[in-house]
Amino acid sequence: VNSSGITTELNYGIPGGVGGDVQISTINEVSDGLHLTFNHQNHGMYFSNNSVKISGVIGDIKPTTLTAEYSATSTDAIAVSAASSFTSFENVGVGTTNAGYIKIGDEIIEYTNVTGNTLGGDIVRGDNPKTYPVGTPVYKYELAGVNLQRINRTHDMSDVTNLNPFTFDSYQVKIDMSGTTGTDRSTDVGFPKLYMGSTKSAGGYKVRATQNMPFEIITPSVQNVTVPSTSITAEVRTITSKSFSGNEIPFIDAGFEDITINQKNYFDTPRMVASKVNEDLQLTNIEGSKSMNMRLFLNTTDPRVSPVIDSQRVSAILTSNRVNDIITDYATDPRVNTLTEDPTACQYISNEIILENSASSIKVIVAAHIDESSDIRGFFAV
Repeated sequence: VNSSGITTELNYGIPGGVGGDVQISTINEVSDGLHLTFNHQNHGMYFSNNSVKISGVIGDIKPTTLTAEYSATSTDAIAVSAASSFTSFENVGVGTTNAGYIKIGDEIIEYTNVTGNTLGGDIVRGDNPKTYPVGTPVYKYELAGVNLQRINRTHDMSDVTNLNPFTFDSYQVKIDMSGTTGTDRSTDVGFPKLYMGSTKSAGGYKVRATQNMPFEIITPSVQNVTVPSTSITAEVRTITSKSFSGNEIPFIDAGFEDITINQKNYFDTPRMVASKVNEDLQLTNIEGSKSMNMRLFLNTTDPRVSPVIDSQRVSAILTSNRVNDIITDYATDPRVNTLTEDPTACQYISNEIILENSASSIKVIVAAHIDESSDIRGFFAV
């Protein structure tokens, strides 16, 4: 529509005819408007058959405030200082067929009408309703034009269609626009298809997400007393994980293995403690759906004495390596000689040194921090 109000339909008759007012040769899709990236350090979910429960994401619209107290039992209209931003929800006017949602405190409230500065219609209170005093912030429960109920929920990572959705410290989820998460906006039937309205960093500082805990080393800490003739032995049952660039099969019961308490115990394949949501979905074949179980055996050769365990001081330290992209041939791959092109998070650096004067010995000086289970080795060729 131009400034004079004259409407021109672009490419009228296409595909039936050839030509038109606008010719589109190619389309480069920068974003499908359905994916969110979450920055989550060391999340342990590097493979698609994971689920993640997101909570605490807040909207990106400045909140208004209550101008009248709203009691815990009320379903009357809600008076706010400014309601202009609440007249539409997910880019469609609020009404009986497209309810709006607000957040007051920790409660999500549904409304279907806006009149002046009041939110009314069919008011549906959320869980654990409370009384809110004058001045309480009222947030539109929407982010980038999308109902936050579609975001603050459990997401199946296998739904993600973007390439390379995982890093060590981030992952992507795909937003479900169907009727299971609000008004059905997955098709053009009834309302237009819905997409994220912008690219931005948002969400607030109270975002919470479930995660796995990957490890290859376990150090069980068990406070105990073992007098002569007594001993304590231990076993641990774990499940398999998948390394970042490996092809291991996750969520397999690895069975019980002998371990030594209060010492580091190494596994030759990746293991993990899965999140509760992943345990419930993936470990239905394991009793209790628990991803790790440690059992202790109290042994004695003298029936008069027994070892003692302080059950209030039992814990485990889980250690994992962050190697994400393994280089198969260091001799022929030139990327290992650069800081910027090396594909791994843990970098191997080599450098040829030409001596100005010949020497009969080599002295290597290095300053570094290493874990007690690691070492540094110097290699040289002459």
